[in-house]
Amino acid sequence: MSFYPLVQPVHTAGNVFSFKDITPPYPDSPIGWGAPNAPADATAITAVWGEVQPAGGISVQSTAATGSLSDIVVLNVPVPEGVNIVHLYYGEFIPFNFNVSDDRLTLTSSDDLTNLLDAVSALSVTDIFPAKIESITEGVITLSTPLDSILTTGTHLFRHFDVQVNITPVVKTAKRVAVQRILPVAEQLALGAKTSGNGFNLKWTVLPAELTTAPKFVAIGSSTFAGSGASVYANSVAGKLAAQLNTISPGTAVLCNNAASLQDTRYALPNGADPLTKENRNISMAMAANPTAIIIAFPTNDIGNGLTPAQFRDNIQTMYSLARQRGIPTFVISPQPRTGYNVSQQNDLLTAAALIKDIIPVEFYADVMEPLRDTTSTTKLADLNPLYNADNIHPNDAGHTVIYNILWNLIVNYFTNPVYTAYTIESATVSGNGVIPYTWNSFDTITSGSTVNKNYSRIDGDWHAYRITATKPDNSTTTPSDPIWIYQPILSSAVEQTVQIDFGLTTTTTPPADWNNFATSSSGPTLNQTLTLTDNLGASSGITATVTKTFTAAGAGGANSGAYPKYVMQDNWYMSSTQVLRAQLQLSGLLPANLYNIEFLSSRDTTTIDRIMCLTVNDGTAVDKRDSMACAIAPDTPNQFGIRTLQGIVPTSAGDITIDIHCAGTLSYINGMVIRRMSNI
Repeated sequence: MSFYPLVQPVHTAGNVFSFKDITPPYPDSPIGWGAPNAPADATAITAVWGEVQPAGGISVQSTAATGSLSDIVVLNVPVPEGVNIVHLYYGEFIPFNFNVSDDRLTLTSSDDLTNLLDAVSALSVTDIFPAKIESITEGVITLSTPLDSILTTGTHLFRHFDVQVNITPVVKTAKRVAVQRILPVAEQLALGAKTSGNGFNLKWTVLPAELTTAPKFVAIGSSTFAGSGASVYANSVAGKLAAQLNTISPGTAVLCNNAASLQDTRYALPNGADPLTKENRNISMAMAANPTAIIIAFPTNDIGNGLTPAQFRDNIQTMYSLARQRGIPTFVISPQPRTGYNVSQQNDLLTAAALIKDIIPVEFYADVMEPLRDTTSTTKLADLNPLYNADNIHPNDAGHTVIYNILWNLIVNYFTNPVYTAYTIESATVSGNGVIPYTWNSFDTITSGSTVNKNYSRIDGDWHAYRITATKPDNSTTTPSDPIWIYQPILSSAVEQTVQIDFGLTTTTTPPADWNNFATSSSGPTLNQTLTLTDNLGASSGITATVTKTFTAAGAGGANSGAYPKYVMQDNWYMSSTQVLRAQLQLSGLLPANLYNIEFLSSRDTTTIDRIMCLTVNDGTAVDKRDSMACAIAPDTPNQFGIRTLQGIVPTSAGDITIDIHCAGTLSYINGMVIRRMSNI
C-alpha cells in the first residue's frame, strides 16, 4: 500500500507551525492527503518543508526541517490570522552531485536518478531553502530561482507530496479553554469600513430603513435553501423570503440565491481554502456583493460527506467570522433533521447543531432543529417530523414555512432602531494590516444612538486601526468591537492617464478608437489571453491586461446607449454561478508610486435585477476593495448610467493588481472598465 502523508496541526502561533504525522492507521483521514506514487515505506521520508498561503494571497516558504515524522515537527513560517492553507512537502535523503548554471542543474551523480526524479517538485542544497523545480528534461533540472554557482552537492529530493491543511489560528486574546461563543451584537458591535476618494465611511449597526430600501440579500447553502422538498420554488424558504422582501421594497429588493444541491460547507469556504470550494457560491462571493445581509444554510450534507461535527462547526464559524469582520449581518440556519440518516449520522447531526448553536450569536442563529424534529422517535432522534417530511431528506412546504418564519423573525428583529445612546470610536497608527495596537486613542464620540455610520477624511499615508464601543441606556458599555484596518494614502484629484477597456465580441462593431477592444469569440476569453493597452489619447499606457482566470462566455445584448459609448455597452463578458472558479484579470505595468481609480459598468437587456457582478481588487495593501452592481435597474430594463468606482488602489511593488469577478445570482456581466492613474501629491 502506498504511503499517504497525513498530518495533524499541533500548534500555530506567530511564525511557528507545528504538526505531527498521523498516517497509521488513518489512510482515509480527511485532514490531508498525499500523492498516490508516494513511497510505501514511511521511514524513507527524512525531511519536510512547507508553505503557508493565506486565502487569496501569496505563498510564503519555510526552511527544510529534518527529524522523525512520528515526533512533532516545527516549521518556521508565518501563519497569519484567518484562513490559510499549509502545503507540506516530504523529502527523501538522496545525496547527489550536479553542475550549476544560473537556473539549471545538470546531475553528475554516478547513481541512476532517473526513477527518483519522477514527480520531484523541489530539491534541498546543503542548508538553504528548498529550491522549487520548474521542469526536468533528460537530467537537466530548471529551477524557479537561480542557485549560487559554487554549490555542487545536494541532500534531499522533495517529491510531490502536497498536503493541505485548513487552519484558522486563534487570535491572541484572553486564554480560552474551549471554543467561545461569539458575543451577541448587543454586547459587541461589528465594525465595517468603505473607502471613497480621500475619505472613508465607518458603519457599526443598522436601521430599519435598510430592510425596506432596496435590500440585497445573498444566500449560500445547499438543496433546502435552493428549494428542494417544496412543491414549487415559491413555497420554499428562499421563495417566501424573496416574495417578502419584494413586498416591503417593491421592484428593488434582491435575493441572490446561490445555494445549490449536494454542497457541504467546504464548497462555500473562502477562495483558496479548500479544493472543493465553488467560488461563485461561497462566502468570498457573498461578501464581494456588498449585501445588506448574508444567509448561510447548510443543513445536513457535511455529516453525510464524512466531516466531523467539529469540522462542520469550524467551517460555519470561518464563514460567519469573515462576514462579521466586514460588518455584514449574517444569518446562519441551523442543521435540520434528516430521516434518511442512520442513528450514528443523526447523532453527529445533533452534535453539530449543538456546537454551531454554541458559537453563533443569538441574533443571527435560526434554530430549526427542534421545530422540525420528530420528538416522538425514541431510537432515531433526528428524524423529520412526518408533518414536515417531503422525502426523508428535505422539508415539505409546511417545513419550509417553519424555517422561513424563524428566519424572517430574526431578520425583522435585527433591523430595528438601535438601543444605544452614544458611541466611542478609538484609533491607532499601526505598521501594517492586522497589527493590533498596544494602546488606543480617542478618535470620535457620537452622541446620537440613531447614527449608525459616519464619513471621515483620510488622515495621512499610514495604516490606522479602528474599533468602536457603544453606550447602553443604563450607561454600561459594550465590549470593544474587533478592530479593522484602513490604509490611508492621500488621493490626488488630478488624472495623469486614462485607459478604457471594452470587454466585447469579435463579431460586434468595434468601440471608438480611444477604447481598447478586448475582444473574444462567443466562447469567451482564453486563459492568459492578453491585451497591451493604449491610453485614451492613443499612446502606449505601459499597462497589460491578462485573463488569469477565465469567464464563462461572451455575448451581446447590452443597452444601446449610456455612460459608455454604444459599442461598449452593446456586448459583454459574463459569468455563470455554475462556474467553479471566479474570473480574474491581472493588470501589470502600473506605476507602484501612484494611486489608481478603477470604474466598471454592467449592463444587459432582457433580464432580472438579481444578476449582480461582484468585483474585488487585490492590490499592494493586502486589503481587498470591493463593490458590485446589477446589470438591470428593473426587470428587462438594462443599467445605462450606473457606474461603480473603486478608489485609491495601490499597485504592488512589481506594478501589478488582480481583479476578481464573482457572480451573485445566476449570471453577471462586465461591459467596460476605466483605469485612471492619479497624480502624486
